[in-house]
Amino acid sequence: MDRNEFNLRVDQMRKQAGLGDYATAMKIADGIDWRRVPNVSLLSQVSEIYEKNQEYGEAKEILLLAFERAPMGKGLLYKLTQLALKDKNVEEADAYYKEFCDRCLDLLLSKGLGDRLVVQCFDTRALEYMHKKYPQVKLSFLTDKEYHSWEEIKAQLTFLPEWISPNYKVVTKEMVEGAHKEGVKIVPWTCDDKEEMKVVISTGIDALI
Repeated sequence: MDRNEFNLRVDQMRKQAGLGDYATAMKIADGIDWRRVPNVSLLSQVSEIYEKNQEYGEAKEILLLAFERAPMGKGLLYKLTQLALKDKNVEEADAYYKEFCDRCLDLLLSKGLGDRLVVQCFDTRALEYMHKKYPQVKLSFLTDKEYHSWEEIKAQLTFLPEWISPNYKVVTKEMVEGAHKEGVKIVPWTCDDKEEMKVVISTGIDALI
């Protein structure tokens, strides 16, 4: 296939995908050898076409080609995790997800922030993994769930992170006191109203996002 024919097929594929006709778009994609294509963005688009057709294995294979060309692409790793789960391959998804965490931490640690670095995350799986592999890194458990006590929040993890970051609306003085007794800081998010700031600060929090 020469360059002109390739470009024509890609244009046709994109047009059909844009119209929502992913079945036809996939038929066009089937006729192209994507192993020879260096364009990461295009490969990601093709992967999405296969995903729309619930061809998760093929979508994953195409996205792996993109990842080979952009190995620092953390977003690609996260997408590979999602595709592996859709393909019902939990072990593979777990491996991709841990590699995603590793790449994020490698980048953050390369900045030389020292003890100023605090990694915040909503996902308890990632926090548990980072705690075991990177014990030197301060962690913060972000949560948008309405936990109303320190004991309830603490029960979500098998370890005590340096920070807990709940929604500021659920923070109470009792919650803060419970955390402080165990050496954990409470750093709620995200409060932009001055009067509400005064109320949440009065509970004894350590900082406010």
